[in-house]
Amino acid sequence: GFAVQWTHHLSPGGDDVGLFALVEAYVHLFFLNVRVGSEVPLVGGILREVFILSGALLTVLAVIGAGLGLSRGRTEQIRISTAVVSCIAFLVPCGTVLLASLLPRAGFTWHYILPSTAALAWLIALGWNFGPALRMRRAAALFGLFAAISLSLLNAKGPGSEDYPAAVANIIDQYQPGDVIVSVEWQPKLFPQGMPWDYYAPRLQSAPPERLPMAAHSFYVLDPGQLKGVPRLLLLRTSLPRDQALFKVIKAAGFTETHAADFGFGVQTLLFERN
Repeated sequence: GFAVQWTHHLSPGGDDVGLFALVEAYVHLFFLNVRVGSEVPLVGGILREVFILSGALLTVLAVIGAGLGLSRGRTEQIRISTAVVSCIAFLVPCGTVLLASLLPRAGFTWHYILPSTAALAWLIALGWNFGPALRMRRAAALFGLFAAISLSLLNAKGPGSEDYPAAVANIIDQYQPGDVIVSVEWQPKLFPQGMPWDYYAPRLQSAPPERLPMAAHSFYVLDPGQLKGVPRLLLLRTSLPRDQALFKVIKAAGFTETHAADFGFGVQTLLFERN
């Protein structure tokens, strides 16, 4: 499977290559979607910073655990186990970033190193059992655990990083007879377009309006002629850059953007009206 991946002609997956992306990845191993911390009332945006610092704290505790496990006072079994787990926790992620920076066929983004989460947890647990400043390290680990649980509860309660139900509901609320709907996602072209609309619209309305069909393996409508004479166009967009052909087709058809609303990471609804 790995050999096949290196010979196909698809674009690489992630393009967040660099030291900052690696640091961000380690924070996200235990703290996903930290932005919800800035949306909690009364405390302002401080929780987001607390979650980020807690992620850094747990990473430091894992480094300390690795050092303790590799120290001379440990048994050979613990040292060997620690060496293997430390490679999974630190060497593999760093090697992944290096590989992605050297080879154009390789990509990187923060969730690529999620398999290292268990290794970091193992190293943190190792440092729980012995070594200097034990009480302080245990208190720090408990604080990080409490912060991670708090963020998990906020994520479970909230709509998530991509609130597609609200975005689709927004389109349905704005829809008027004669409008057209387009749903497009910026993703590898082998995936079908419009899945967020196709999934949520029937669950929000018994007979929702249909979206325009998209051209196969592309990011624009199948038949631009369907835009002629249409008073308004409603677009459900996921991270599609504005330099893509779809926006040029919409503009050429005589539409002007009059309203936009955001629904999480990269999810946006746009209203276009005829000039």
